[in-house]
Amino acid sequence: MPLIEITASPATLRGSERAAVLRAVNAAVASALAAAPDVAWSIWRDVDAARYAIGSEDGPANAGPLPPVVHVYARRTEAELALIVEAIGSTLREQLLLDGAAVLVTTQPFRG
Repeated sequence: MPLIEITASPATLRGSERAAVLRAVNAAVASALAAAPDVAWSIWRDVDAARYAIGSEDGPANAGPLPPVVHVYARRTEAELALIVEAIGSTLREQLLLDGAAVLVTTQPFRG
């Protein structure tokens, strides 16, 4: 079971509903793994502009909302993790209208 944690600015939603985005991510992961619809669990965490920085104090101010930062915890093969990462990235770009913007995805083995 992949557990997917998405952290992003509420502005990143651009009017989309969190629950709808999370369901779309879960469905994309299930499809990529050819698994049951409930194979993936996901969580959205908001972070406002005062709670993140890009660069140093001399760097540019935050130009826009924080792009999605995604952590995936799963007990899967490298090939399956690659499918999961691709499914999450493409789904978030589509659902959030990111037009090729970065979606940062990390993976972490799950033990339990």
